[in-house]
Amino acid sequence: MTKLRAALSHHHATRLVIERIGLSGVARHAGCRPGTLTDWTDPARGKHLPHAAALRFDSAFLADGGGYPPIGTAYMAELRVAAAAAFHGGAARAELSARAAIEAGEASAATLQAYVGPGGAAALLAAERETEEVIAAYAAQLHDIRRQLAVHGVERGW
Repeated sequence: MTKLRAALSHHHATRLVIERIGLSGVARHAGCRPGTLTDWTDPARGKHLPHAAALRFDSAFLADGGGYPPIGTAYMAELRVAAAAAFHGGAARAELSARAAIEAGEASAATLQAYVGPGGAAALLAAERETEEVIAAYAAQLHDIRRQLAVHGVERGW
């Protein structure tokens, strides 16, 4: 079986949720008609998935056995690209921050899946691994912040 790849946009992520759960099932979770979903999956239509619907879709995807929150993951990837563009000289620092945010989302999703899903020990091991990854990402970010403080000559009195 081909490994499911993470979506590169929230439009694509919404399509992945629809493929897994079905158009009528996703419409039921969103409380909208199927045509609205079609609008949300087509970037040419300029429609964007509301935040509340994105959370419901990711939750439904996870409850159906999906291994990660596709829409949240796609939004974090989009944020990483936007942050790198916005911080031209600080793209590496923006990447550290985006990585920490992505890892935090993945750790939260894995932990929720382990606590409420039927995954048992395997789900707990995945939650442990994801939590270790977010701790490492935050440690790298903290190290860089402290390095930047030193560059600016900031001394902490604590």
